[in-house]
Amino acid sequence: AAIAHNLRSMGAHVAELSDGLEIHGPAPLHAARVASFGDHRIAMAFAIAGLFADGETIVQDAECIRESYPGFEAVLEEFTNPKRMQVSTPVIGSLTPTPAEES
Repeated sequence: AAIAHNLRSMGAHVAELSDGLEIHGPAPLHAARVASFGDHRIAMAFAIAGLFADGETIVQDAECIRESYPGFEAVLEEFTNPKRMQVSTPVIGSLTPTPAEES
């Protein structure tokens, strides 16, 4: 419910299922004020989602991140560094397994 709430706040179309979420898209994310619900995983996920949103995303109560990942803010800053953004590195080259992976 927390993740669905935050995604909806950012403009995503989300259906909550008994065993998870169904996200309908694509839908552009927009800036929002989202809650961490005191969960460092939610706070970090939406800090990253905010990098892809149009405008400034604010994660409330993000202090919970410091206990589990003290260097997260510095790592996140690396992704907003203009020099890093000029480098193009594919994250997923292909979703089709190579012949070596199939065997």
